This record gives sequence, structure tokens and C-alpha cells, in this order.
Amino acid sequence: MPDRRTPCRVRDIGALGSRARGVVGPSGAAAAVSDLIEGLGQGEFLKELVAPMSGAVTSGVVADCMDGRPLVPGGAGPSAPRAAGATLAVLFGLWALGRDLAPGDLARRLTAQGLPVWVHHDCGANAGLDQMLAVLADPAVDEVRARLGVGLAPGLRGPWLDRLAARATATGEAARLAAFAAAGATLGVPVGVHQAVAAIINGIPGTTLDRRRLAEALATQAFVVDAWALPGTAAAVLAALDCDPALRSPLADILLDLSLAAVCVLGGPSLRLIALDAVAPPMRKELP
Repeated sequence: MPDRRTPCRVRDIGALGSRARGVVGPSGAAAAVSDLIEGLGQGEFLKELVAPMSGAVTSGVVADCMDGRPLVPGGAGPSAPRAAGATLAVLFGLWALGRDLAPGDLARRLTAQGLPVWVHHDCGANAGLDQMLAVLADPAVDEVRARLGVGLAPGLRGPWLDRLAARATATGEAARLAAFAAAGATLGVPVGVHQAVAAIINGIPGTTLDRRRLAEALATQAFVVDAWALPGTAAAVLAALDCDPALRSPLADILLDLSLAAVCVLGGPSLRLIALDAVAPPMRKELP
């Protein structure tokens, strides 16, 4: 498949700084960050999401994690949009909205409607859920959302944070993964350690970052949140579960907030935040 060369605007939001709770980030790798930003501006590391066999662009349902590590087999990961925890984040979002679904029930119902169900071992969004909730309750992180121009307004988060915290205590991280596996979910297996130098919030429809190409070109990784896909993911999930379609925007916002929280939990102070925005192609002049 040819490289994606879609025009885009790259916004360097800056390093996580004091908002970081983890350690992942560039260590004396300023050149790698600069090369990443330059390549992103040229569309180098984006790839089109193409469904197997049909060649059609996917419906945009999240089915891969933001994790930048290679996955086995092959290391490329699925051709699907990415967010923290993939289907785990969907489960957490539904819990936050008061939908009390068990992991296995969610997996079976989504599968029955032809939607992908994907989780992975060693997932920071699963193991670090308590820390993510603490991050989301911290007003200091609101600056990240404000600079990105995304996420829920602070006053709207309290109720869903309480609901998610209450539901999450009833199921441990190992039990959640086991329940998904027993229900036939695809379990990705990441290889190696986190070496991400940046977290990319991707607003270019129909694309994600190419793990393999980034590793080959710059010998580095990046966390990736395909923000463009979250509203479509929310709509597809709610339709599959016969839920109120009016919950689409709240669920999409929750998925984004969970992903930003995961970035803060995993990322160290030097991890760079980068936003990609779609740019309209130039108008073509009509010949007389």
C-alpha cells in the first residue's frame, strides 16, 4: 500500500511536564522528536486503514491500542483506529455512563453485530485504571485538554468518574482480560518495552500511525489516539447494544478523556504531545 500523503497541520502542544505520572518519553532524543514532527507534516508516517479483502476504508471502529510497541505476529498491529485499551476503553466508557455490562457480555454482543473486539496483554489502560481516574480528577490535566481543544468540560466529568470507579472495583484487571478472552476477543501481544517519544492525537479521518514504518525510519515509537474515530466507534457500539443514540457524544468524549489519562499515566515529563488536524486540499481551478 502506498504511503499516505494527506496534507495535515501538525501542532506541537509541548511536553507533559508536571502532568506526567509515568516515565515513558525521549531521553536525549530531541532529534527523534524533530524528525517525527517533520515527517508527520509531510504525511510520512500515516497509513490508510483498509479492510482486509474488500480494500474499503474501515468504518472507523477502534480495534487497536494506542500502545506504540510492536505486536506479534508481524509487529504491524491490526489495520484499525487506535485508542487506550481499544475495547477495554469502550467497556469503561459504558460503565461510566451507567451501563452495567460484564466484559464477556460486551464482547459477545459486539461480535454478534459484526464489530471488532480487541484487547491486549500488559495494557496500561487496564492495569492503570485507578491512576487514570486520579489523573482525570486532577484540575492540572485540564490544561492538556484545553490546549488540544478536546475532551469533556471539567464540570461534566464528576458523575461518570464516580460511576466508573464504583464499577471497576468489582472486577480486577486479570479477570477483565480473562473474560474477554473467554468470549472470543482478539488478544494482541506487545513486544518489548515502551520507547514512545510522543503521544499523537490524530484528527485525520481514515488514518492511523504506521508502527512499523515509524520504527524502521526513526527507530522509535509513539502513542497514538485516533480521535477522529471515536464518535463513529461510539455510534456503532451504542447501535449494537440498542442504547440511546444521544449518548454518542458523551461516550466519544469519555473515550478521548480515558486515552488522554492513559498518556499521562504512562508518559514521563519529557513525552511530547502532538495533534494532527485535517487540512482541506486547495481548490482546483476550472478551465474555461
